[in-house]
Amino acid sequence: MRLDCRSGSCGVCAKYCGKAFSLNGETPGLPDPPPLPICPACRHTLNLLTPFFMSSLGIDVEDLIDEAQPFVD
Repeated sequence: MRLDCRSGSCGVCAKYCGKAFSLNGETPGLPDPPPLPICPACRHTLNLLTPFFMSSLGIDVEDLIDEAQPFVD
């Protein structure tokens, strides 16, 4: 899953925008998702990253792992 944010996200949320998270722990290297909402004002969403979508962006799981940002409360 990828955390998608609207423009103008606060500083707390901005560092997690566009980052991938594992919902079930089956992808080693991807952290667990942050608790939602991180802050109610930013209105972020977790969206499914399908193989077709990732292919259309020219990315793979290794790219997501390299850019992973674990949530720190």
